[in-house]
This record gives sequence, C-alpha cells and structure tokens, in this order.
Amino acid sequence: MKEGNVSNKVVEVLYRKFHRPYNVLEEKNWDKPLTEEPFYLSDIELVFLLFELEKQYDRYVNSEYLDNYGYCTINNISNIMENI
Repeated sequence: MKEGNVSNKVVEVLYRKFHRPYNVLEEKNWDKPLTEEPFYLSDIELVFLLFELEKQYDRYVNSEYLDNYGYCTINNISNIMENI
C-alpha cells in the first residue's frame, strides 16, 4: 500500500463522510491539524475517521499511535496506516 494512496483515501473519507470541500483537502493542508482551520473536525468525527479507516484497511490502530497528537493530520494518519 503506497502512502499517497492512503492519504487519498483519508481525503476521500473527509470529503464523502464529513463534507469537507476539495479545496480544503489540498495537499498543502495535509500537515495541518484536523481539529483546526481549515478542517474543524470534532473529537467525535476524528474517532469516526479512525474507525472508518480501520475498517477499510482491516487494521487496528493501537493507542500508542494516538499519543502526542499522532493521529491529527492527514500525513500522520497516512504514515500510521502505512506502518501498521
């Protein structure tokens, strides 16, 4: 699984499930926290995103990956999903 493909899947979920416009989901924003501008995801939405990606990739994300805001940007999520 290529990292770019994982990032694109995260973007797809954010677009499809959370109705974030594609201009917000541009690659230049992939290192910005998902809970802040321009994404503004809630805590519940982040959990839903986690569950959705675990289901799609048939992988379980251990809590160690969630420590220290490890699961807060598109790039970080992509790296986590790529490495588990």
